[in-house]
Amino acid sequence: RERDKTLLELFGAPLYMNTTLLSRAGQKPLGPALGPDGRELIWSVWSPHRNALLDIFRRRIPDEEELKARMVFAREHEVKYAVVRPGYIVTLDHLKGWLGS
Repeated sequence: RERDKTLLELFGAPLYMNTTLLSRAGQKPLGPALGPDGRELIWSVWSPHRNALLDIFRRRIPDEEELKARMVFAREHEVKYAVVRPGYIVTLDHLKGWLGS
């Protein structure tokens, strides 16, 4: 699909979707991160090349405690992290700006 091709061009390969472990070349993977309820968190998009996590929530945003757990995990591992809330349309320009490209 065109969208997938564009994402690969922007984020680099490999690109992981809906993952609990964050693979990194030549290093031990990060995770799994646990939410406040003890369940493993699932990340929407992981780009080890850009060291970037993008969470896309289509139906509902998680509660405040889970969002905080996600942000803390990203911060502790020095991973760039962003949340896309339900109903928000992310453009290529938004992603480029966030990634600093």
